Amino acid sequence: MNYTLVAVCSGGFKMTHHAVRTRIESLAETRTRLVLPSLMAVAALLAGDLALAQDDGQLEEIVVTARKRTENLQDVPLSITAISAVDLERASVYALDDLAEITPGLTYQSIGAFNTPTIRGLSQTSQSGLQGNVGVFIDGIFLNNRSTLEFGVLDLERIEVVKGPQGALYGRNTFAGAINYVTRSPSTDGINGRLTAEVGNEGRWEIGGSVNFPLGENAAVRVFAATSEFDGTITNARGGDKLGGYNERTSYGASLIFDPSENLSVKLFAARTEVDEDQPPLILVPVARNDCGATYNLPDGRVFNSLYCSGLQAGDAPNLNALGKGQVGDFTLAYLNVEYDIGFATLTVNISDSESEYSTLVDNVSNPVAETLPLGPLGFSAQFFTNSAGDVAEQQSYEVRLASNDDGPLGWLIGGSVFNTLTGSVLSSVSTLLDNPSELGRISFVPNRLDTDVNAVFGSASYAFDDRNRVSAEIRYTEEDQFLERTVMIFFIPNFPTSVTSAASEFSYTTPRLTYEYAWNDDTLLYASAARGVKSGGTNGAAFADTPYADYLEESNWTYEVGIKTSILDGRGVFNAVVYSVDWTDLQIPAPPDLQIGTAIVNAAGATSTGIEIDTRINVTDNFTIGAAVTWLNPEFDSGTVDAAISPLCGDRAVIPPTVACSTEVGGQQLPRTSDFQVYVGGTYTWPNLIGGFDAYVRVDTSHQAGKYSLSLNQQDQGDINLTNVRIGLESESYEIALWAENVFDEEYNDRVTVTTDPAAGFACAGCGITVARFYPGNTRTFGLRGTWRF
Repeated sequence: MNYTLVAVCSGGFKMTHHAVRTRIESLAETRTRLVLPSLMAVAALLAGDLALAQDDGQLEEIVVTARKRTENLQDVPLSITAISAVDLERASVYALDDLAEITPGLTYQSIGAFNTPTIRGLSQTSQSGLQGNVGVFIDGIFLNNRSTLEFGVLDLERIEVVKGPQGALYGRNTFAGAINYVTRSPSTDGINGRLTAEVGNEGRWEIGGSVNFPLGENAAVRVFAATSEFDGTITNARGGDKLGGYNERTSYGASLIFDPSENLSVKLFAARTEVDEDQPPLILVPVARNDCGATYNLPDGRVFNSLYCSGLQAGDAPNLNALGKGQVGDFTLAYLNVEYDIGFATLTVNISDSESEYSTLVDNVSNPVAETLPLGPLGFSAQFFTNSAGDVAEQQSYEVRLASNDDGPLGWLIGGSVFNTLTGSVLSSVSTLLDNPSELGRISFVPNRLDTDVNAVFGSASYAFDDRNRVSAEIRYTEEDQFLERTVMIFFIPNFPTSVTSAASEFSYTTPRLTYEYAWNDDTLLYASAARGVKSGGTNGAAFADTPYADYLEESNWTYEVGIKTSILDGRGVFNAVVYSVDWTDLQIPAPPDLQIGTAIVNAAGATSTGIEIDTRINVTDNFTIGAAVTWLNPEFDSGTVDAAISPLCGDRAVIPPTVACSTEVGGQQLPRTSDFQVYVGGTYTWPNLIGGFDAYVRVDTSHQAGKYSLSLNQQDQGDINLTNVRIGLESESYEIALWAENVFDEEYNDRVTVTTDPAAGFACAGCGITVARFYPGNTRTFGLRGTWRF
């Protein structure tokens, strides 16, 4: 039964892999040919099995807190994917890229140590910017460093992915949506806990656990800790070691609840995570193989193209210096939550403090002899490494809100928040020394420090006219004060003066949401909403003072959606669907200004993203559950949008005019690093009490993600990603042992592809913007054995 389901999906994915992927007009026909056979096969499967279903096999209710209160997922008029701890483990979801595999509408890539989740095609146009388009939270506490977004081995109860702007209640940096990691809370029900241990191929191991202790009738504490290690699966041609793994991912912490009275509840939480990752498996393609973009005929007879648009060839492999490192650093979070029931309403106070620090050391040369070649007069070699990370961040936040308790037709919430943060990023280079290749010296160090003070007031109100019709409104007013300091230090040029510049800016904006709900019946909710998302503007620093590039404006979007949430088959299944349209204006993009004094952020015309999201989950029988989700979207630049960031590689600034050029007018082009089609299908079959009181189960999860373009030119396609994971286990009330495999068919794919300017080509053709492509292959097949003891 499970085999039939997976075979259908695998075939569908192959059809998409060979289909021509253009825009949504042509997607309709091509993608319909893909999806309809799969849906028909699933429908046939259901038709054959539903007769076996028992009346008591209803789906378990999923509870979420996306609107700052506890609600049934099916009652919330938002597009939300909520994944329980059990499903996270059984689907092998241990990182944001894993989460994106099973959450259509969510994609993920990173650059350096900057994690970049994307929701509904609203991609991060400034890849190393300090602010992201998707807010990531732990128990509703915002994570202000883009290098801290991974959840790794946290002790989680569930993850909620909320799609669409959430600025009205969540605040800043939820321009496209929000991801909330909900941790397990202590309980007064008794001593309980769990211990887990895992071993796998490629040096993978993990050990962790959590214990809950009641402290009398009114208090309890929960402690947790876990650590893991993994070598990676991609072989480094220089030395034969594996790349892409990690030497350490560790998380530990504790939470305490205390209920001194029926009306008062207090929770304290503190956690720390530490990571030490290998450098990513980077493959640099020589510029001599560039085959697209602008074309240049050099006076010496050589011909160069500015971009590479083909795939990897046989023999292409990482060839990296062993001194490189991936993301290394730590993150600490503590918060206090107090709730007091005053009868007609509940008063909530949240206070949090966090700090983090990260660095990387990535080989950007991939040349075995680079450490023997001189760079400048001070003893540096041409073997240099780049550190691009959120190197430091500190944050204090304070929130007070009052929410009504009345079950009557009117519900309301009011609140205010203060948010103080120091966010840093760094772009620096180091090099091995000619006389000692094992020693590193600084070439350059360029840190940015952004101090931000944010004050906001917010509120919501909903009114039920009758049992079927409800209208709700949410709004937040925000004021921001920013102070940016940028330091530039160059070490390989003798006596180069250190430059320190600073600039201040202020912004204020409003983010509303209006929703109409109609309960068609007890099982079906129809809703329509309009919401505004805003990402604040900023300053480009004192170097751009008195120029048109001094500041950049807020970017905003209006998202309109119509959706349905319904319980089907007498509670044995759910079916949810939403159609949305996003109007994105004043899009912030990095651009090399005419001043030629650095890179600034500027506002472009805008973009539009329209799409459809469908998800369903069904208990076919008491022993067989399937889930499926699909999304089509069309994220494209508006007509007249100019992406000045690609002007160098299109030949706009070249000393030698290109024989073939490209255009910086990108209207109608797909937004970079977005996937316009995703499918996920998963199923679990259980054999109750198969042996010795143990249930046996098999779970299969398979996903498809259409290829992404690296740039707005839409010439370099990163390729589709088709992955299947399998888990086979035995489980009793106290014990579980499971054999798992990820990427079970050993598919080759690109985790991401980026481009960077090639310095050597720049000397040969000044201003030509000739780039070198950097491919990051994804992990090959991995497998392991995991054991769990619950007590």
